Amino acid sequence: MRIRHFLRRSRHRAWRIHWRVSLIIVLLIAITIGCCLYYFNVILPHNLKYSYSDDWDFLYYLILPMVICMGIALKLYSHLLDKQMEIDSIKHKKEWEKIREKHEVSGIRKDASRLENIVIELQEQKSKKEQMPIFHEDQDQNQQEITPIPHKVIYTETEQTIVSVPKPIRKTKRQSKNTRAIYREYINRENPYNKFLKARKAAVIHIQTLLDNRLTKGLLGDAYLFTTDESDTLFEDFSIVYGNQVIAVQITYPEPYLLKGQSFIRNPHLNKPAEWKWERELFTDLCLQNKLIPCLYEVDPITLQPIDAKGWNLRSVLTEESIIPPRLVTAELTDMSEWELQTQMIQFVREYQQQEEEGLIFNRNSSFWKGNILWMRKKGRKEEWIMVKRVNKFTILTDKQKERLRYSDFSLNKRKGYLAQIIYKKENTRGGFSPVDHPKRGVNYEMEFSGLQEIK
Repeated sequence: MRIRHFLRRSRHRAWRIHWRVSLIIVLLIAITIGCCLYYFNVILPHNLKYSYSDDWDFLYYLILPMVICMGIALKLYSHLLDKQMEIDSIKHKKEWEKIREKHEVSGIRKDASRLENIVIELQEQKSKKEQMPIFHEDQDQNQQEITPIPHKVIYTETEQTIVSVPKPIRKTKRQSKNTRAIYREYINRENPYNKFLKARKAAVIHIQTLLDNRLTKGLLGDAYLFTTDESDTLFEDFSIVYGNQVIAVQITYPEPYLLKGQSFIRNPHLNKPAEWKWERELFTDLCLQNKLIPCLYEVDPITLQPIDAKGWNLRSVLTEESIIPPRLVTAELTDMSEWELQTQMIQFVREYQQQEEEGLIFNRNSSFWKGNILWMRKKGRKEEWIMVKRVNKFTILTDKQKERLRYSDFSLNKRKGYLAQIIYKKENTRGGFSPVDHPKRGVNYEMEFSGLQEIK
């Protein structure tokens, strides 16, 4: 009776709909239980020719319907309580808003007289100002006229307030320069990728200085920076060739800062750095696959300068020992890895395109670690791709081969592309050049290039 009386008093239409649906569900459950009782007590004993009148095992078959009925009843009861609490909260909220409005109106009425006195005083000050004599240039210039701040009085039916209207401030040249500097700092702060670029630039300058000032020039083979920026780096930040060894370097913070969550963002399209342990593990695996020496280059998080500014500042990822590149050089010939060959070919094609057309921007590390693809774009033009391939003989691709090449990767589809075929050649005993199957590190080769084949 109480629930029915409560439903009649309630004005919530959705509540009545939920109550009707719940009532229908309860009726269906009651009908189901009745059918189960009829089946287990009448039909089933008749079919099995066995009577349950003296056996109480049939009660086990009624446990599931009873549990379901009890669960729905509890759900309905909790639903009733939630709706009642919701209606009570809405009712109390409306009452509280009425009480608050009454207090606000009474408070405004009490302060109305005080606000009127303030307005009168301001008007008197303004009238006194108008009656004051005007000073000329020959009079005392040290005297300064004190003027009250102009105010605007707003009247409404329930409130009366005074709003001050200050004079506009003129911007000077100095202020505009300060605002430009603040805006520039804001841009740099919003793009954390710039911090990584600054750290890499400082590291490259540091390593290049050590390579230029080394004492073993010409004794241990060539020594130079192999990759330095996003146009030729793939998974490494930069790399060094020293004799027959190739060192891949990853710039990082010291480990205490990494544990606090500070790390570099190496992708310009990300706002948060990747997990440094996963990033380092992937870097190490790719280095070992390509016969590279994985090293870390630690920098200070504030100044972005190397921790060991006097030395090489290189630490092995595998042994965590300091690495000095000249001590790693050996006399044996080592085959170039696929990453080295692809990087050399990409650098060759990049220089060729820079001579053919100006204003091109190249990027390699946006190809999901596909080392044979170089991205090329220019202002006002869509991004294009160049795929490099080492061959022993130049060939012209058929339409089917071009289509297969385009659909080999989803990032190449619907974009204009080119294929660059390159042959590694070495001088033979006859004075000519012949193709090389397995190029070696530290050996000079001739690279023959036939141009770009357009892939439509």
